[in-house]
Formats: sequence, C-alpha cells, structure tokens
Amino acid sequence: MKQQKQLNQAIQTARDHGLLPFQVPYVEFTGEDYSNSHDAVGHTRPPPSMTSGDPWYPWYGTLQPDESEVARVKKLYKNYLK
Repeated sequence: MKQQKQLNQAIQTARDHGLLPFQVPYVEFTGEDYSNSHDAVGHTRPPPSMTSGDPWYPWYGTLQPDESEVARVKKLYKNYLK
C-alpha cells in the first residue's frame, strides 16, 4: 500500500509539472495477482532425456574435459570449492 501511495504521489507531481498530459488509470491489484497458484508458475515436467538418464544434449555425453584445464580451474577456484 505504501508503494501505491508513492506511485500516486509521483504521478501527481509529474502531472503538476506538465510531464503527464494524459490520465493514468488506477488499477486495483489483489493478492491473487501475486500468488503462485496459476499455470505460469506451475511445475514443469522434466524432459524425456532427463528421465531416461541420457544427457540433455546428444553431443554432450561424448565430451571429455581437458585434464590440465580442469586442474587449472580447480587451482584457480580452490578457495571457493567445497
């Protein structure tokens, strides 16, 4: 509610200075607008490759990291690795 008051005050100030020559509509937001119970926030099923144990990308399973590069990165970040 505090943010709504600040927004209304900012709109009124802008209107007083001539920056908003048009009417800004007031829209009442309910708690339902911010809930996690709608479809856009639902759980996504895992892709078939994840359930079968295959890698996400077909070419990813064949890659082998360069051991010297892995050692270099481990040395670089050893203070941050657990």
